[in-house]
Amino acid sequence: PATVYGPKDTTHRYPRFLPDGKHFLYLVRHSGAGPGEEPEIRVGAIGSKDSKVVVNVASNAVYASGHLLYVREGALVAQRFDLGALAVRGEPVTLVPDVRMDERFSRGVFAASDNGVLVCQTGKHTTQSALRWIDRKGTILGTVGEPAQFFNGGDPNISPDGARATAAIVDLRTGISDIWMIDLASGTRNRFTAGPGDKYCAVWAPDGRRLAFSVSHPGGSGYDIVGKASSGAGAEEMLIADAVGSENPCGFSPDGRFLLYQRRTAGRDDLYVLPLSGDRTPHPVAATPALEWLGEFSPDGRYVAYMSDESGRFEVYVAAFPGPGGRWQVSQNGGAEPRWRGDGKELFFFAPDNRLMAAPVKSEGENFQVGAIQPLFQARSMGFDFRYDAAKDGSRFLVTSGLPEELSPITIVTNWTAELPKE
Repeated sequence: PATVYGPKDTTHRYPRFLPDGKHFLYLVRHSGAGPGEEPEIRVGAIGSKDSKVVVNVASNAVYASGHLLYVREGALVAQRFDLGALAVRGEPVTLVPDVRMDERFSRGVFAASDNGVLVCQTGKHTTQSALRWIDRKGTILGTVGEPAQFFNGGDPNISPDGARATAAIVDLRTGISDIWMIDLASGTRNRFTAGPGDKYCAVWAPDGRRLAFSVSHPGGSGYDIVGKASSGAGAEEMLIADAVGSENPCGFSPDGRFLLYQRRTAGRDDLYVLPLSGDRTPHPVAATPALEWLGEFSPDGRYVAYMSDESGRFEVYVAAFPGPGGRWQVSQNGGAEPRWRGDGKELFFFAPDNRLMAAPVKSEGENFQVGAIQPLFQARSMGFDFRYDAAKDGSRFLVTSGLPEELSPITIVTNWTAELPKE
């Protein structure tokens, strides 16, 4: 590790070396998305745990021609930087008043070289997306609700009766993700969670009366799993608490007896089930040195589909539940984000080229068979969790889709230091 997390740090991003090849600049944020509170550009050093704050701003930073370049309030600015003291001097000077900025990830679209060349892109930028119904041919059937900043793909999850869906949406003013309840007929949505910490990855109980979802640890980067009535009434119930690791729910078994979830410890992801009655000791479903991720019960509860990188890349597998039993590879050339059709006769997943695939599947006795896999449509990746859910009959999909943008051209500026004030 080149940096050490402070007690409130949630992300260290965009490292850039200073000319000595030892010290480097990087961004520290205390939020899951957006600037959050008291973001910092810090300077660290290879081989040292020490660092110091250079300036309080949420941006990538570049050192060039004796100056520190970063974005403040939508403007690309330059501020003198003392390499000996590792500190800024004087006041920042605006170079470009409207540089393009990705507010969610705190990254300005600019770069600078040591010979006085600056490149940037101008114009307002937002990473907003919308939930859309898309059919098997890729036709957009309709947009559900207003655009929003969906958290890591949004994890859209359709209720058992098909009337509502949940999704995780980020408030860039606070950097906090909350779960919202969306009416699929009208597109109206209501905040389901509130309070500090990120909340996301909601899954429905089979009767639609309860949800389980992740809540981040106070001041930490891990997640616990809590349950709450889908009506919003009543208090939250702690289902799984882990002060060290991180747990995210994947889904309930069709009979409501088990909660499938993802456990992350020491950079390793495994799949476990929590019995919801009797002996509530969790036990593994897929736990190997590989990463096992994004599992889902089959509609009959006999199988769990999930993604694993045991082959060196992510593929989709199906394992018998509760086991021991067989295990079968479904995808052949890479696969992720497996979802079942409501009758269990198809398994959907995304290929590495972001194309949604449909695999006909059937089980006979102890054997599980996969038919000829068919490509459906492409939808760009929106994070590291689910970007879609499938309607029960598999005829359409609720997809987190990026909205079209008009991109401004790249601007090149030479000798950009000529107009700066002289000391």
